[in-house]
Amino acid sequence: MKEKANRKIILKYQFKQIAILFLIVINSTFFVSIFARYTTENVKSFFQRTKEFYFFSDKLKQSPTAAQIPQYQIDNWSGVDDYTVTINMNSYMNNLLKTPYDISYDVTYTKSDNIICQLSKTQGTIGSTTNTDFFNLVITPNTTLTTGDRVYVTITVTASQPYEETLQGKFVLVVGQEQLTYEIDDSVNSPYMEVNITNSAYRWNVKALAPIEKFNQMKNPAFAGLYCIISR
Repeated sequence: MKEKANRKIILKYQFKQIAILFLIVINSTFFVSIFARYTTENVKSFFQRTKEFYFFSDKLKQSPTAAQIPQYQIDNWSGVDDYTVTINMNSYMNNLLKTPYDISYDVTYTKSDNIICQLSKTQGTIGSTTNTDFFNLVITPNTTLTTGDRVYVTITVTASQPYEETLQGKFVLVVGQEQLTYEIDDSVNSPYMEVNITNSAYRWNVKALAPIEKFNQMKNPAFAGLYCIISR
């Protein structure tokens, strides 16, 4: 009986050892994987810097995983008008450290099903003279959107020559409600009245001078902080 009890204790002890060892191995594998990826990225970055390879953007970043892709959210989008995203590219670290050769890159994107997108170009070159370049992506809804609806597009730029590097960024547009306010200045004996219509949620750079009957026909007179003078 005593021998059986001792055997059970030994087996139980061995099981705990195996379980602890298993957890240690799993955790070690996880940390080794992270450390290896971190080391690889840093070695790659160091190598590129020794070759004066600088590949940056004002909005896109290096993203080893999907969770690390930078995200930009634009609230109170009309859900009707086009929205243009301008991406600026550059090949310098600062005023002293600049890439002395051209860098070629490709542009791709993925998007939600409720929009269509147009790129100003799918291939570009950051020249060694200016060390800058840019491209535009125009977002257009392809269905009726209502307040609270969201659209997204993820832009990926990949340097192809002379070295490889990938930058990414995700842009989310949320349809919101316009917040319109107005102010009327109607002076005595004046042939005109001044109407100042402000949209605090969105901005249009619009100037208008129109008879009142035309003004009434405007679908969206959202003049952001600008004066609209209307004849009576």
